[in-house]
Amino acid sequence: MKIVKIITLMVSVILLNCTAVLWSQMLDYNKPETPSPSWNGIFLYDARMAASGGVALMSSGAGTAIANPAIAPKENGFYINSSAAILGQTAYQYGALNSGVFYTEDPLFELNANFSNLSAVLSTEKINLSAGWYRHASLELPDYTSSQQQYIYEASYTGAEDAVFFAVSGELFQDFCVGAKFTYLYGSRSAEQDENYNFAVISQYEHYEFRYYMISLGMLFKPAKTLSIAALMDYPFGGDVDEQISITFDARELNGAYIYKTNTGKSDFERPPKINLSISYSPTGSEGAEAESDLTIAVEFNYILWSDYTFYSFGEEIERYLEDAFVAAVGIEKKIEFETLDLFLRGGYRLDPQPTTDPTATLHWLTLGAGLAFSDLTIDMAGAYIFGSLNEWTANNFTVVTTLGYKF
Repeated sequence: MKIVKIITLMVSVILLNCTAVLWSQMLDYNKPETPSPSWNGIFLYDARMAASGGVALMSSGAGTAIANPAIAPKENGFYINSSAAILGQTAYQYGALNSGVFYTEDPLFELNANFSNLSAVLSTEKINLSAGWYRHASLELPDYTSSQQQYIYEASYTGAEDAVFFAVSGELFQDFCVGAKFTYLYGSRSAEQDENYNFAVISQYEHYEFRYYMISLGMLFKPAKTLSIAALMDYPFGGDVDEQISITFDARELNGAYIYKTNTGKSDFERPPKINLSISYSPTGSEGAEAESDLTIAVEFNYILWSDYTFYSFGEEIERYLEDAFVAAVGIEKKIEFETLDLFLRGGYRLDPQPTTDPTATLHWLTLGAGLAFSDLTIDMAGAYIFGSLNEWTANNFTVVTTLGYKF
C-alpha cells in the first residue's frame, strides 16, 4: 500500500509539472490584454454612435467627450447620459492569439448584459466640462466543456475593463475647438480550468487585476456649416498588472496526493496608441443654408499602433507578432420631424481588421438604430452585427445598446 502511494505521488508530481508547462503555454492565450470580440474595441456607451458605425462625430450628449474631448453638444446646457448594453458573442477568438480554448470545433456562445455608461457634460459658450464612467471593453469568453472517456475538461473566463474620465474643451479660434481628456482605466480577468481524470482532478486558476492611464487630445474644425472635421490621439501610459496563477493536483479520492502550487507577480501593462480622423457632412436642405439639415453622413479612419505593442507576463516579455490596424467606418443619420418629437433613423458599416498575423482575420460591423428626441429627453437604441471568419471558425457576434439622455 505504501508503494502504491509513493508511485501515485511520483506520478502526481510528474503530471503536475507537465501540466504546468502545458498550461503555461496554453494559458498564454488567456491573458487580460484582449478586448472581446475585437482587439480594436467595442462601443457600449453611446447608442447613437454605435448605430452609426462607431463614428466619433456621431456621438451624442454627454457621450461626446468619451469619443473625442473636442466634440460638444450642439446646444449649451447640462447633459446626463446613461446607457445599458447587451453583448452576445461566439468563441471567435478561441481560434486566435490570446483567446482561451483554441481547439474547439463547435461554436460557443456567451450573452452578457451590463450597465455601460453614466456621464455628464456642462456645455457653455466658453468651455465644456465632462466627467463620467463607462465600460471600455469586455473580457468575457463563453464557458467551455469537453468530455471524453474517463476525462472531462471545463473552463470559464470572466472579466471587464472600465474607465473613469474627466475632459475639458473650448473654442481656440472661431469654428476651431480643442479638448483634452484624462482617463483612468482598470479591470480584471479570471480564468478557471479543470481537468477531471478518473484518478485525479487538475485545476488551474488565473486572476489578473490591471490599471493604466490615458491622455486624449482632440480637435474639431468646422470650415462650413455643413462640414465638420475631428481628429483625436489616444496615448495610454503607466500601466501595470497584478498576476496570480494557482495549480492544484487532487487525487485524495483514491488516497492519492494533494499538491498545490501558486505564483504571484507584477508586470508592466500596455495598450496601443490610436489616431482617429472623423469627417461629417450635412447637406443643405431645400429651405436654404440657414436651415438645419435633416441628413448627416460621416466617415471615420482609425490607425492603431499594435506593431509597437509589448506584453509582459510575470516580468517576461511575450512575443505577440501583431501588426498595425487600419479601421474604417461610415455612418448615416436621417432626421424626421413631427409636432412633438423628432425621429432619427441610423445605419452604418465598420471594417475592423484584427492585428493578429497568424492567423489573420477581419471583422465586419453592420449597424442599425433609431432615436427619439423630445424637448429635453432623448432615447436611442442601436444594434450591431459583428461577423468574420478565421480559418474554419466563423464569428457571429452582436451588441444592443440603449442610451437615455437628458438636458437640464
